[in-house]
Amino acid sequence: MAENTQLNLATTSGDIYAADEIAGVKWQRIKLTLGADNVNGGDVHSGNPMPVSGAVSVSGTVSGAVTVSNTVAVSGAVGVSGIVGVSGTVAVSGSVGVSGIVGVSGTVAVSGAVTANAGTDLNTSLLALEAGGNLEDAAVSLGVMDGWDEAGRAKVSPIAGQAGVAAGAGAVGVTVPRVTLASDDPAVTSLSTLDDWDEADRAKVNPIVGQAGIAAGAGAVGVTVPRVTLASDDPAVASLSTLDDWDEADRAKVNPIVGQAGIAAGAGAVGATVPRVTLASDDPAVASLSTLDDWDEADRAKVNPIAGQAGVQGGSGVVTALTQRMVLATDVALPSGTNTIGAVFGAGKTVTATSQRPGDTTTYAAGDAWGIGFTLTDIARGVNGTIIIQDMVIGVDEAPALKLAGRIYVFDAAVTASTDNAALVISDADYAKMVGYVDFALGDTTVVSPLNSVYHARNLGIEATCTGDVDDLFCLVMVTNAYIPTASITLTVRAKSLPVN
Repeated sequence: MAENTQLNLATTSGDIYAADEIAGVKWQRIKLTLGADNVNGGDVHSGNPMPVSGAVSVSGTVSGAVTVSNTVAVSGAVGVSGIVGVSGTVAVSGSVGVSGIVGVSGTVAVSGAVTANAGTDLNTSLLALEAGGNLEDAAVSLGVMDGWDEAGRAKVSPIAGQAGVAAGAGAVGVTVPRVTLASDDPAVTSLSTLDDWDEADRAKVNPIVGQAGIAAGAGAVGVTVPRVTLASDDPAVASLSTLDDWDEADRAKVNPIVGQAGIAAGAGAVGATVPRVTLASDDPAVASLSTLDDWDEADRAKVNPIAGQAGVQGGSGVVTALTQRMVLATDVALPSGTNTIGAVFGAGKTVTATSQRPGDTTTYAAGDAWGIGFTLTDIARGVNGTIIIQDMVIGVDEAPALKLAGRIYVFDAAVTASTDNAALVISDADYAKMVGYVDFALGDTTVVSPLNSVYHARNLGIEATCTGDVDDLFCLVMVTNAYIPTASITLTVRAKSLPVN
């Protein structure tokens, strides 16, 4: 049978009330509430116990916490293992054994024996803090030590019979303790070194405040160079005064050569009064003298013998300010084969030039350029010389059925290069440099195996003066027939000239 009851009876709805069934009868369960009429003092529980007034007789063992605010009469043996707080009067006539902590704020009259266990250590015993006892004094002292700080630190005297230790700088006295440095204190080594200082191992200190050290050796004045003043009776003062007064009439008289009376002046021979000097290794004169020492036929001195001139003109040419004036010896002889001094006539020159076309077999049309042109180098006797071209031998290193025919244009100054296998175009500026042209049509020069094609142009009579400080003539080649070449053909021209000047 269920102990709880639901109202209304025989329904499945309504509040359920707690009940306890005893011998078939239900007893309603209730909770006690403290307080006077119209006052709710809270439910009774361990934190809000039921108040008891009147005499309470305890004959058993109390193991929980008991708070007694009234008079308790104990006549039998009471064992207390929990915490008992008593605020009223307790009369004890029997034996009380206490193994826990009993706090009594009222009066306890004890007529029997009381056995108190101090606990597992003094921290758990209330006797440890008994008022007026030695342990209380110790607790107070330990509390002070535990609270020591900068403001309340221990004040002790390490010197027997003295009031304290002197602080700060001052003279040696009875309050200044004497100490000994440990043998491995770094100061011991330093003090030992100081103790041994002498002339050979004197103190090395910095006499300039705030500086890292003293500058050594020669150099400029700076913050690490100390300023010194000579004593008034220092012999150097008189010497410096003399030096300060030196002038042309009373200049320093010193002897740089040991044992000599003086230094020889002016030009003259080497002697005992002529000092010997050595040039510094980085003196520019060392390199110059080394060059002079190495002069020979291959590396002779290159100097300018004409005062005020930048140099001496080399090679042949007209007379200028850079051309040295020479005087011939009376017994000068002409070179073999030359019979005239000055212009030489009749001694011709032959020069060879080549022009190679690209490595293709593209057909030339009439009017196309052959290659980029060529130069008749050194065709004249000298710079800006005048010549007459007498004849030309023109050829290529092939002999096809249809042979090359063309025209060679000759110019007295450099012209714009042509473009191979494109129409030859000569500008107006280049036409102004033309001195003539040579037409040619190549033919076979061998009978059995024709390997070359050659043409000889005779009696040309083309007069030309080289310009631009050169002795060269410049040529462009134009093809005048439809010509099918083989790859990489070379055109060779040998020109013969006679000098006019």
